[in-house]
Amino acid sequence: MEYMTISEITSEPVELYKILKFEGIASSGAEAKAVIANGQVLLNGKIEIRKRKK
Repeated sequence: MEYMTISEITSEPVELYKILKFEGIASSGAEAKAVIANGQVLLNGKIEIRKRKK
């Protein structure tokens, strides 16, 4: 399944897995971390595998 959401964070840094959870892309923090670890997340056009990337 392809899913694309563009989120802009304008306040303090937020960990990547939390954004996926808050945006409803992942149903839990554990699922968000798995999606990131599997290389399914692009950050600024590049694959991001660091779960705690801010």
